[in-house]
Amino acid sequence: MSEVDTRRWVGNMLRMNRRSAAIMSLPFPWILLCVWCLAGLFARAQDAAPADRNAINTRVRPGDMMADSPVTFPKEGALPAKYLPDSIVNDTMRSGWVAKLAEAYPKARITATVYVRGGGGCQHFKEQDRIATNVVPRHPDLVFIGGISQRDIASIGEVIHQLRAGLPDVEILLATGAFGTTDPRDPEALAKAPHSGTGPYGRALKALATEEGCAYLDMTTPWAEYIRSAQVHPHLFYRDVVHANEFGEQILSKILMAFWTAPVAQTPPLPVRKLMDTPLRDTSICLGPDGQYYLTGTVEPFWGFNEGIKLWRSPDLTNWMGLGFVWKYGASPWHQKYLQAKKPLWAPEVHYLKGTFWLTYSMPGWDHTAKTSGSGLLRSTTGKPEGPYADVQPAERMGDEIDASLFEDDDGAVYFLWHSGKIARMKTDLTGLAEPYHWLKTTTTDPNPNHHSGLCAGIFGKDSFDHVGYEGMFLFKREGRYYLACSENFDGRYSCAISTSTNIYGPYGARYEAVPHGGHNVFFQDKDGRWWSSYFGSDGTAPWQERPGILAITFDATGRLGF
Repeated sequence: MSEVDTRRWVGNMLRMNRRSAAIMSLPFPWILLCVWCLAGLFARAQDAAPADRNAINTRVRPGDMMADSPVTFPKEGALPAKYLPDSIVNDTMRSGWVAKLAEAYPKARITATVYVRGGGGCQHFKEQDRIATNVVPRHPDLVFIGGISQRDIASIGEVIHQLRAGLPDVEILLATGAFGTTDPRDPEALAKAPHSGTGPYGRALKALATEEGCAYLDMTTPWAEYIRSAQVHPHLFYRDVVHANEFGEQILSKILMAFWTAPVAQTPPLPVRKLMDTPLRDTSICLGPDGQYYLTGTVEPFWGFNEGIKLWRSPDLTNWMGLGFVWKYGASPWHQKYLQAKKPLWAPEVHYLKGTFWLTYSMPGWDHTAKTSGSGLLRSTTGKPEGPYADVQPAERMGDEIDASLFEDDDGAVYFLWHSGKIARMKTDLTGLAEPYHWLKTTTTDPNPNHHSGLCAGIFGKDSFDHVGYEGMFLFKREGRYYLACSENFDGRYSCAISTSTNIYGPYGARYEAVPHGGHNVFFQDKDGRWWSSYFGSDGTAPWQERPGILAITFDATGRLGF
């Protein structure tokens, strides 16, 4: 399950009330104080953990997971005194969620403080003025109460009253426990667990949160749902029968981040139609002079040696017939190092212009670096889509990176374009580039880090946000306006971003997410002049992955692309 899948899935399970919404929207620097009231270590344990870990506990309890566990927990060895008392708090705080929270809210100053007594719960903290002595003087903006050792709801209510007496404006979050010895695969047993958000305790805690104006977080449900969806034994996420291991800690981190991070805007369903069930990436389609549609793309194995370029043909964008390989790379001198390294051929595009068919192609670096990646151009010597094809520039690569494309302007000039906005006019005989490339940029930046791939900083420079996208460039023209399309990451979606200009070299205006999940696509017109976008699906939330598709697109009165 990808990070985007997990976040969307967990987020659907978490519900916040009015006060919690106020916490999330704090626009100013604030301090976060976490109070965890979690279970301590049992009185005796059977084995000691490594120096940076809590102790092993293997006590078997009703409804636990030992019966079919694939994990053998050690049963011998004394428990060093330094591990007493132990607590699940350490699992949660090791998960890194506080650091991730700071990344999500870069303008905030977040300080997390843990106040815990193993096995204590609010029945312990309500006594002997512990709240007034240990919490109130720190003046937290938020107090987080959770864990698996709460004995009764009344004690939690008493702690809330003590907090409000000393900190009238404090926000309070009440959380259920996430896990314990109960098997999360057994919903009935899980609901009976004393810490569970799926049973009486969760309902009572939620009612208390509503009554006292606190936020509420059910950590049990997303933990259990993740374990079930993983379809492996729960103990693979535990280091003993109670505590999470490194994998379990990351589930905790994702649960908390899904709660604290602003919900991702839901995109409307794509009206996309699958063309065939053949594995394919980077779908490219063009209409030929014979009224037939021609399709190509990256073929399997996508990340291994896939030999060359295949074509498909259709009279109606519905029924497709394979033409097989129409060209295999390796004959051109500049191919040799790629061939020796058995590199794949990526993102071919099919175009018809100047009375013949053309195929663009690219290959990733033969030395596993981007600096040796390259792209080229093929021309059909017969004018037929089946070829044969000749390499226009066999001695050296035409583009210095991947994802090549072609564009013919109204005046007949042809441009070779590639990667993230690089474009150069070609010679009139189309045998090479007639000028150094231009790198097209936008005049309006998009500094939102959730709208950029992690590769952008390496391509454009740190804190450079004036690009349309980081790969998959395509260009088309409509009613005097140039539409520059590139692939970009929008909240985890591999999407097509669009920016427009009235001049081919720009300046280009503000970009926008034009086709969600539709990154590395092309735009084309059918026999009736209607506009379409190709599609293949690359991210985990796309309608499907790595199969060719199309969707009809429209333009509003301002020329903005929609569907």
